[in-house]
Amino acid sequence: MSNPADWNVTSGLELFAKLKRTVSEFSTKEEKLAQELSSRRLAASRQYHGAIEKVEVKTAGEIAASETGWKAEEERIRAVFERRRARLQRAQHEVLRVLPQRTHEARGEWLGNLQVRQLEAERALHAGLKATDDALAAFAGKLAEVHAVFGQLERRARGLFAGYPSLLQMLRQPHAQPETGAPATDAPRLLDDYRTELGVTEKQLGAFGHFWFPRIFKYIPLPLPIMLIVLGGAAYAWRLGFTASACGLAGGGSATVLALICTVYYFGLRQSKTAASSITISFSRASGLHEAANAASMATRARDRTRIKDEFQRTYTAIGEKWNRAGEVEAEFEKKARLKIEVQCARVEARNSELLCAKLKSAETEHSTHAARAKEEAAAHQRQTKE
Repeated sequence: MSNPADWNVTSGLELFAKLKRTVSEFSTKEEKLAQELSSRRLAASRQYHGAIEKVEVKTAGEIAASETGWKAEEERIRAVFERRRARLQRAQHEVLRVLPQRTHEARGEWLGNLQVRQLEAERALHAGLKATDDALAAFAGKLAEVHAVFGQLERRARGLFAGYPSLLQMLRQPHAQPETGAPATDAPRLLDDYRTELGVTEKQLGAFGHFWFPRIFKYIPLPLPIMLIVLGGAAYAWRLGFTASACGLAGGGSATVLALICTVYYFGLRQSKTAASSITISFSRASGLHEAANAASMATRARDRTRIKDEFQRTYTAIGEKWNRAGEVEAEFEKKARLKIEVQCARVEARNSELLCAKLKSAETEHSTHAARAKEEAAAHQRQTKE
């Protein structure tokens, strides 16, 4: 049987050796764990930096693509507006190139319009003069128709006055012309007054026709009954034998009958003289109206012809003055046309520049928005990767 002390030492040595082995194994395991942790940390770090690098590369690529797209869009917009500016300049050059021709055409059009105005003025002159002649002829025809009625009434009056030579003498004698009441140049009004006066005269002649004695002595003139009475008295005296008593008896009877007839004749003359005087005055007034209407129509024609000629002369003079200004009109047209072209081209150029600035600003805003969005997405991805 062994010693208990030896056994304790042996056990202690075994325990120490076992503890040493355990410590060694723990150290080995700890070292392996540290290496494994280091490897994992390195792998995670590499993965993180790789992901960050990918995000940065992607973001840089997107930003670079955006920059490239922005530059391309800017170049495209500028190219479009440059082409538009070039077309505008070509159009301006073309307009200025043909401007002399347009100026010459404007001068020709100006002169052509003046020629047309002159031809129209000449036509208006001839037409106006012809119209005055036609108006005078038409008025003369109407006046002749009314004057024909005057002639008919005058012949009728001569027939009614035929029994009294004194009445015929009144009809032949001129009378003072009364006032017509119409202007001396108002031919239509004078013609109407003439027609109205003839109507009054016709009514007066109708009333005069109701007198018996003028009608009787129209068909039996006074010399005829006187001659018949004288012849009757002579025949009666011859039948009685031309004695003194027969001649006295025949003469007395003839004188009595002759006195009776003369009394009737005088009574008829006295009865109709006032009416005849009114008729002659009416004829005189009608004759005056005829002359006044004829004179007024001639005066109207002369006045209208003078007015038409004066208007033509004024137009012709104005056309001549404008004709001499053809050079000034041509220069003024060219000046205004050049100024208009410059103003329009400047306005279009300014509008084109405004549109260019607006397009560039819109594209730049879109580019800035896209770049900011890409940066925000990259930052969010980095935060997500860190987490």
